[in-house]
Amino acid sequence: MTMMEKNKNLKNSAGAKLLFYSTLKEVISGFPERSQEIIKMRFGISGESPQTLEAIGGRYQISRERVRQIIREIINKIRHEEKRALLEPAFAKIKFTVTQNNGIISRKSLLNKLSEDSREQGVVEFLLNCTDEVKSKKEKGILKDSVTVAGFNLNYWKEIIEQVKLILEEEKKVFKSGHLFEKIFSRGAKINKKEFFCHLSVSEEIKKNNFGKWGLIQWSEVNPKGIREKTFLVMKEIRKPLHYKEVANLIEKYKLSEKSVHPQTVHNELIKDDRFVLVGRGKYALAEWGYKKGTVKDVLKEVLNEKGKPMEREEIVGKVLSLRDVKASTVVVNLNNFFEKVGGNKYTVKKSA
Repeated sequence: MTMMEKNKNLKNSAGAKLLFYSTLKEVISGFPERSQEIIKMRFGISGESPQTLEAIGGRYQISRERVRQIIREIINKIRHEEKRALLEPAFAKIKFTVTQNNGIISRKSLLNKLSEDSREQGVVEFLLNCTDEVKSKKEKGILKDSVTVAGFNLNYWKEIIEQVKLILEEEKKVFKSGHLFEKIFSRGAKINKKEFFCHLSVSEEIKKNNFGKWGLIQWSEVNPKGIREKTFLVMKEIRKPLHYKEVANLIEKYKLSEKSVHPQTVHNELIKDDRFVLVGRGKYALAEWGYKKGTVKDVLKEVLNEKGKPMEREEIVGKVLSLRDVKASTVVVNLNNFFEKVGGNKYTVKKSA
């Protein structure tokens, strides 16, 4: 059989719908009933959540170590018994799925790709212990709980991640996917786009935020914690003043909060933070956009002082409306009440204002 034919057969068997549970049930049918039940309980194959070694041991009045030993014995038997052949299509499916993800995938993603049924996922969890064709990998703070194909170059993966971290630390900003790949490619990384993002997806240090931009996990633009940080991220992305009710809706829309967001909570938080400016009628803007706190009178005074000379009323109104969400008539009333009219339709700051 040629290599092309082997790959075709692997793809066909991997693409077929598999019932992992029914296959495993047949394979372990010859084992003692207690051993079968322990496997099912430990990996959540019984339909319930996976049980701890201690809980299983308590049920059968044996030690945690004895439970672990029984599981290890079954795994070793499956690895060497003739019935293992029944599991080859399952192993092929698992390997194919990991391979299609450029050789590395988070455990959670792998389970979700293979089945949405928790019992079937439990079987996959068990089978991952019974083959050398794929390996479980995890490094706290560096690599998510993941699965790789045998022989995956983890050192190269780390090199790519370090290069991306360096780019992000130098630029100090989040990147859209395309722009980030261009950056890494321009620095000579020999990696294609699909492989690049498969690699990033399992990093514990780099994350894509809910607006599709990549950054370091500790950045508030990537992993916002409280209402203020979530509001700041939303406003940075929407790039225009927003009513606090709109902000609450957008936080929920972009799934930045698992809980319902109350508009009044947003309003209360923004009042306390100098990064946000109330620009009128419940709308907030970011101070970094040039908005400043204060009443319409305060804004008028700042606009005129900044100009340093009398200004036409239309120019003043236009400038204030760019900084505050108020009616033009409100600006005119404040002009007439608190500022000095000079030379036709021009205004300046009163000496006492």
